[in-house]
Amino acid sequence: MSEVDEGFTPRVVDSLVDALVVIEDQGRVIYANPALGSLLGYRPEQLFDRPLTDFLPERSRHESLAV
Repeated sequence: MSEVDEGFTPRVVDSLVDALVVIEDQGRVIYANPALGSLLGYRPEQLFDRPLTDFLPERSRHESLAV
């Protein structure tokens, strides 16, 4: 397998049309791609270090915590 430059993965992930979020074990957002920001109506940097549940509809919050 050939070595890939460090910028390759972020460029690919940032260009996805599907929303992608990475959360840490306490449920705080550590990465959100632009598609997720668009879906939720925020810039990705506005989501950083906030609980993902802050951006979910009330009816979905309990279900997301069970994952």
